[in-house]
Amino acid sequence: MMNKDIAEIESKIKSLEEKERQEAIMQMDAANGVVKKTFNLKDLQARKREEEKFEQNIPVDDPYTIKLRSLTNDTNEDDIYNVMKKFGEIIKVKIPMEELRNGRKRGKGFAFVTFKTKEAASKAIEEGEIAVEFATLQIERALKAPPRQ
Repeated sequence: MMNKDIAEIESKIKSLEEKERQEAIMQMDAANGVVKKTFNLKDLQARKREEEKFEQNIPVDDPYTIKLRSLTNDTNEDDIYNVMKKFGEIIKVKIPMEELRNGRKRGKGFAFVTFKTKEAASKAIEEGEIAVEFATLQIERALKAPPRQ
């Protein structure tokens, strides 16, 4: 039993001596201006995942789609289609809807128009605004939404 205790004490002494030796080396390096860089792989991987998540959430320009703002509740997709077709061939017109408490739906106040070509979308954006019935709608470049998870 004594030999086990002695061996245990000797191993503790060796580990303490090694720790002191490492600290002394670090102090000497610090005094000499030597900087040893250490890194934790798990921290680097976690940081990289956070950066990727952040980059995924950055909206990206959609060159084919424009956004119309300031829509009235009376404006429908056909009205928008008829006014916007002068810029080029339209693939899709979408007015996002929200459901009210009483079960009815109404537009959110904006619409998206997707053109077949980038040039048609650029022409519409250069126009800046357009009149639809009694409303003047602002035209701006649409952004692609980040993918939902």
